[in-house]
Amino acid sequence: MKTLKFLVALTVLLSFSCSNDDDSGTPSNSELIIGKWQLTSSTVDGMPVALSDCLLQTTIEFKANGELSLAGFAEVSVVGQDTSECNASAAITLNYTIEGNIITVGSGAEADKTTIVTLNATTLTVSYTDEDNDGGEVITVVNTDTFTRI
Repeated sequence: MKTLKFLVALTVLLSFSCSNDDDSGTPSNSELIIGKWQLTSSTVDGMPVALSDCLLQTTIEFKANGELSLAGFAEVSVVGQDTSECNASAAITLNYTIEGNIITVGSGAEADKTTIVTLNATTLTVSYTDEDNDGGEVITVVNTDTFTRI
């Protein structure tokens, strides 16, 4: 009988002591990014960019299946008037992957890489480099965009 009680006690003890200690409860970037985000600010080479109310409607949605949906907006001037309208300028769906703090959108030679600067329950800040060939001179700028979860 002592042996049976010892085995039961040992089994109970081992069932608690062998739990998975690797589960820290902190979600990965791949988990945390899932959802819809709205553009709130942007900088170019550290300088703030004035974004119109129209551009601030831009959203990006990361889905768990590896798809990303972008809804972009732009102001369009109304012909013959001194006004403009806010119109959807882009609605695209692309594939994405995340490794560490790098988001890769697309694949192969056409893939774009973006660095996650900040990612938490409410804020996503990403940074990426653009190169422009201006008459033979290559100009490189660093863009940083901040989004809020909606």
